[in-house]
This record gives sequence, C-alpha cells and structure tokens, in this order.
Amino acid sequence: MPFEEKRSPRRRKPVTLRTIADRVGLAPCSISAVLNNSPAARGIPQRTKDRVMRAASQLKYQPNFAARSLRTRRTHSIAVIARDLGIQRTASALAGIERCTRARGYLLTVAAWDGDASSLSDHLLQLRQRGVEGLILIDAPAQLNLSLPAIFMETDETARLEGGIADGRHIRTQGEEAANTLVDQIEAFARVGSPYETVFWQTGMQNRSASLS
Repeated sequence: MPFEEKRSPRRRKPVTLRTIADRVGLAPCSISAVLNNSPAARGIPQRTKDRVMRAASQLKYQPNFAARSLRTRRTHSIAVIARDLGIQRTASALAGIERCTRARGYLLTVAAWDGDASSLSDHLLQLRQRGVEGLILIDAPAQLNLSLPAIFMETDETARLEGGIADGRHIRTQGEEAANTLVDQIEAFARVGSPYETVFWQTGMQNRSASLS
C-alpha cells in the first residue's frame, strides 16, 4: 500500500482591520474608529458604519484587546475587593456588578482580603500595576488616596428585610447601579479628563465625597 502523506488542515488566517478595510473599501484607521466608536467616527455616515459592522460580523472579526490596550492605554477592566466572598450579601452585590460589566464590555477581577491592612494595600498595588481603571471595595475601610475612580460599598444585612431574610435582589440591584456609576466615571475621565469622585455607597442610600483629580 503506497504511503499517503497526511496533510495538516490549513490554518485560517486571522481577520484584521486590513481584512475588513479591503472588504468595504475604507482605510484601516476608519475601520478602527467605527469598531471602537471613537470620536474620529463621528464624521462617518451611519450607512458606512453599518457596512463596517456587517463586514466585521460576516468575517467573524475578533478584536485583539492586548493590542488595543497598548494603543489606547486603556484596559476596560475594573476590580472588586471584598472582605468575605462567601456570604450572601457579597455574592448578591457581585452578581449585580458582573451584570453591569458584562453589558458594558468591561473585564471584572475579584479579589478577597483577610481584614489585614497590609493585605489590602498589597491588593490595591497589584491591581493598579495591572492597569485596572476603577475599583469597588465591598465592606472595606475607606481610603481616599487611590488615585483612580473608586466606590466603597456597604452591604447592610438589615436592609430591605423580607420575611427575616436580607433581600438579595435589592443588594444585586445596588451592585449593578454602583458599577454603572463607576463605569460612567471611567468613561468620562477617559474621554475628556474630567474629575472623578470617590463614592461611598450603602444599600438604600448613596453619599459622595469631594471630586478628586
């Protein structure tokens, strides 16, 4: 029996901005502006934007977030630090936060700390070094020298009691609202360099400190 050489399957070439540009007849920089919804895309007609988005979908374009982060100096990521990840109140808040970040295209990192001040400081340092753009600290001591948008969230176990059990749905909604507030600040700061605030958020009420820059 003659020997038959097995051919390895052809690897599919990655779809790049140039691939989409060739498909629709635009420059790669215009494709990038449309896909990232950057200010440069404001002058591009909506009909052309629709063509770009349709071509990206047909070609199954997957953005290179590492390259985008290097270019834009943004990571689209936020972090949550919580004292105890195992309790229901924290889990409910995290569920709401995750719903927001997923809907708005942000990566969520979650870290637990043991109540030691130096451990919390280590977490904050490592997260800043990894480029997170904002923080939500659940039931953690307030610190004002974070140098980035932050929300301190208190989950009051007596809030919205329902049959003697803390209403997890209420806390989940609060978590989602807190995360939306944080992302709004991040987007405003990235867009125009506007001042940001440290927000103190308690289930059922919200208080803000003075603006920080």
